[in-house]
Amino acid sequence: MNDLELISKSQPIIIYDGICRFCNKSVQFILDNNPNPAIRFVSFQSQKAQKLIVQRGITTDMSSILFIENGKIYNKSTAVLRILNHIDSS
Repeated sequence: MNDLELISKSQPIIIYDGICRFCNKSVQFILDNNPNPAIRFVSFQSQKAQKLIVQRGITTDMSSILFIENGKIYNKSTAVLRILNHIDSS
């Protein structure tokens, strides 16, 4: 099992547009309010993300956030709602 398989199966991972300012601010917000530091972040533009996308057969454009949790892939609003479950609401 390679590192991408291990990450995507055992830890939640967020794939986001690393060029988008809103996306970067959102990632910073999640980091600041995330009681679960096990969530990993990777930008669509990175080689790791590209390998993961090919490996998992993900077909989406970079205008959508992706969230992989427990081996399932979520995108768009469903991804955001799943991510919010990990945010500290206090």
